[in-house]
Amino acid sequence: MAKSRKWYERPMRIVALQTSEGSTGKKALKRWQGMGFNVEQLFHIIGDGYYAAYDRKHAPVLKDYVAEAHRRGISIILYHNAHMLPPSMPDRFDEWSFCDADGKPEIGYGTYRLGCVNTSWADWLVDGVVNACECGVDGIFTDGPLTGCACAACRAEFKAQYGSEDLTGVEFHRFGVDVAVRFVRRIYEAIKAVNPEIIFYQNLGISEAGAAKFLPWNDLVGSEGGMLFYRPPARSELWKPSITAKMLEAVAGGKPTVIFAAWDQKPWSLYPHAPAETKLLFASSVASGASVWYGLHSPPSRLKGPSAEAATEMNLFLKKHERWYDDTESAARVALMWSPTSAELYRTSTGESDFYGGGTEGKVQGLGDVGTAFSGSAAMLYRSQIPFDVIFENATESELRRYGCIILSGCPCLSAATLRKIRSYVEGGGRVIAAGDVAFFDEKGRRRKRPGVAEVLGVSFAEGHYSFNTFDYIEREAAGPLMRGVDVDIMPAPLLAYNIAARKAQVLARFHAPMPGRYVELTPKTTPAITLNAYGKGKALYFAGHFGEFYEEYSTKEHKQIVGNAARTFARQRVILDGAPPSVEISHRRKRDGSADLVHLVNYTGGMSRPMSKVVTLRDLTLTVQGVGEVSEIRSLASGRRLRPLEQGRGGLTVRLPALEEYDVIVLSH
Repeated sequence: MAKSRKWYERPMRIVALQTSEGSTGKKALKRWQGMGFNVEQLFHIIGDGYYAAYDRKHAPVLKDYVAEAHRRGISIILYHNAHMLPPSMPDRFDEWSFCDADGKPEIGYGTYRLGCVNTSWADWLVDGVVNACECGVDGIFTDGPLTGCACAACRAEFKAQYGSEDLTGVEFHRFGVDVAVRFVRRIYEAIKAVNPEIIFYQNLGISEAGAAKFLPWNDLVGSEGGMLFYRPPARSELWKPSITAKMLEAVAGGKPTVIFAAWDQKPWSLYPHAPAETKLLFASSVASGASVWYGLHSPPSRLKGPSAEAATEMNLFLKKHERWYDDTESAARVALMWSPTSAELYRTSTGESDFYGGGTEGKVQGLGDVGTAFSGSAAMLYRSQIPFDVIFENATESELRRYGCIILSGCPCLSAATLRKIRSYVEGGGRVIAAGDVAFFDEKGRRRKRPGVAEVLGVSFAEGHYSFNTFDYIEREAAGPLMRGVDVDIMPAPLLAYNIAARKAQVLARFHAPMPGRYVELTPKTTPAITLNAYGKGKALYFAGHFGEFYEEYSTKEHKQIVGNAARTFARQRVILDGAPPSVEISHRRKRDGSADLVHLVNYTGGMSRPMSKVVTLRDLTLTVQGVGEVSEIRSLASGRRLRPLEQGRGGLTVRLPALEEYDVIVLSH
């Protein structure tokens, strides 16, 4: 008999009113029910403005609220702030404050004193959570804790543990993570001691080094993938919720995942997202297997108009079709590797969010940037409409073998154990696409005598590197499947590249020597820029420069075309969309019981700027599906129509799709 699935293991539609300002008490539940939510992360009835943490005085109103929520079929997860100090307790600020490297208390959001969980504040927080568990709540969410505090308590413990007073190194960062993990474990165990059925999770910076240490103490895995934009919208990734959801799924170990998405367009808390952007926040999250948390950081009276209507429309769609979001897994054949070790030791840019972000400089002196290499490579895959997963560097050999192609971009610091798995994967028939200074350093940031994957790549590395200008070039040397659609011989060179020689590898393109200026005669060709090597039963494509970072800035279509060609050649694609612009994301998932394949289509096609109030409707699209087994029915969830194949046979079918607005799911039932 199949294991019974718990309420939080099924698709959740979570609402969060992140202020007590304008709270309507239990009346809010009627609104949430009407908007299609089935879970509330409860803040507003225990809040003090924009701060909330449970106190015993809240017990009567909380018990009453939980009882009414349950009558309406809504589960309650109680919000508990573990990074801001309670504004009503200024007499404890000096004792509890989170401090910077100079020992000065830090302020968050311009107004609130931040707190350190390595002080007696942790006792106060845990006591509040334990008491809240006695009020019938279904879960506890903690917003925090912060890492990297340099208060007197943290300084003393760090010195005792590491014998150091250096607050700038990797050791101090790891110490801060360990302090936070200790607190999270404590609060988790306190909850389970009251009632093992009460769930717990935190606001986790999934891309940050050390994030994996928190996972054993989280029943859900959630991150702020939908807190947009912070930076100018035109420079923000359309697919931030999607890539965050992929990262969450990679490490969750089967636990449910959730993307935190805001009603408000960050950083303006009183200004809503445009309707199309709201729908895309939902669509790109659920297309990669995550539930959605939808948070309002202003009075509920503002939860009206086109943006709220868009959220309601998406919620009701997800509720109606809940069976197709329940208990699914990715069917992608391509994976992009994220290296937390590299993110900790090397220069890493990350997108800003409400609780974390900003990146690190790292102690390793390399030329690239882990964050932009990763996001630039992801952009190539999205715009090539190739379904893909994210895997972390600690993936097992069996996890690697699930994929026909693995991309190593932004992975300069890899351990010998990880390299052994990569070599075994390729030797056994796997294919990799690598770029830049992959495995130049070990897991402690020490420079290797030769890059750890040089043998797999079939190249040797000389000393030095190229610093190209925006008028330097690479030139194609070979034809073949990987150059299909590349209709020019000369294309831009990445700004940073390496001097390599092809020992066994085939040279597909070469650099031209750096030019003295823009309007001069083209310089001679020099060392290889792109190579292809056979290693064991597998293959390795190598870009001898920082192509991911370069694509993030310049979006050179030939670079994307080569990566896309390689991914399609190395890993046979089961779903192919024709007739769509590159602004449509494809996600291929399947029901774990084998009853259906699900092709999610997320349409990011808008005007010439963001935010988008409305997407461009796409027509005359065809979908080809291969290698998924016998299909008994094809249905579009957005249109409600049953679709008939234009062609069918030899293990595949082609179907014309209805007009695509923001989102559709094509269900192929077996």
